[in-house]
Amino acid sequence: MRLYAPGLLSRRDEVVQSRPSPEEHPVRYFLIEAWLRRVDQFVAGLWGEEWFIPRQQLAEELFELESWLGLSEPAYAQNLNDRLNAAGQFLVDHGASFPETQRLLGVFAKKNKGAPPQYRASTVSALDQRLSKNWSWAELTRNVCTCGEIQHNEHCEDKLRKRIGELKRFLKKYGWTLLK
Repeated sequence: MRLYAPGLLSRRDEVVQSRPSPEEHPVRYFLIEAWLRRVDQFVAGLWGEEWFIPRQQLAEELFELESWLGLSEPAYAQNLNDRLNAAGQFLVDHGASFPETQRLLGVFAKKNKGAPPQYRASTVSALDQRLSKNWSWAELTRNVCTCGEIQHNEHCEDKLRKRIGELKRFLKKYGWTLLK
């Protein structure tokens, strides 16, 4: 597991450097802050400090947040098989049961629920624009729809509303309170 820390810390530094302003990108900023808190907790736990969130939940939350942020490959998933084997061995060597280790590491093989990951980052961007520019649904659809059509219709707008609704539910899970 200690193998994860350098990659995760490097990714953390990159994200901190590219963090947007909360005024222009309130949703992305909030997601990054939530991700950074969990990265810090994850790394602290790897180095023997107390886990305030159960390990499996923390790993799931990191993975889920990364999918919404559009971080292409989780820092702890590079060379996934080698890293999972090393992580599993570390956990077992340090007292974790084999079933607990399987549950924890199985998180990385799970598929996300909801919007396909390729649409999640654009959904975050769309909600940022809706909040910061106060665009109507029609304006938002015209500017962010990825369907490839020249003219966007009600179907496009409905899909965007559903994706943003899913994102709002996700944000509530992490304590976002500024949405109606």
